[in-house]
Amino acid sequence: MRLLTVVAWALILSSGQGQAQETMTDREQMLTRSTKAGQEVGIGFAVRWNKNCEPVLPRLSIVTPPSHGSLCGRTITVTIRKNLVTDDQTCVGRRTRALQVIYTPRADFSGPDTVDYMIDWRRFRTRTHVDIQIAPATEPLAKPTNIETAPGKPGDMIVPCAPLMSAAPNYRETI
Repeated sequence: MRLLTVVAWALILSSGQGQAQETMTDREQMLTRSTKAGQEVGIGFAVRWNKNCEPVLPRLSIVTPPSHGSLCGRTITVTIRKNLVTDDQTCVGRRTRALQVIYTPRADFSGPDTVDYMIDWRRFRTRTHVDIQIAPATEPLAKPTNIETAPGKPGDMIVPCAPLMSAAPNYRETI
């Protein structure tokens, strides 16, 4: 009877039912960033690639919106320095697209803010919590010509950023 049970489980797993029951892996990370009032800052990024070194872009969504600013996503180009997922280093040295998550505090706010967002990949997702410290602007900021985006609500997709409004460098240029 015991042998029959073991064989039955082996057949279930080999038939793909075990794979169908595979659950999505969740990962969490905590980051800290700082910026000045009204000045955008990169608070994270998402990059993966396929076997042909082509980018695989995830879905970005808001878990907890910022209280004193807004979020958006920008496509950036990065140079791959190391594959952290597998031993295959074929794409090392190549450039690929990635998504950078940008936080922009209100121009009239200084102090702490927090945000949580989710990066959804095909087989796993990463929840990122970011503590952000906003310093007062050193000089008065010109009123932006475009309308600031609302912070969003939980479950909203992170929208594409407007054209670059500041000279702040990208959060990460190489990975």
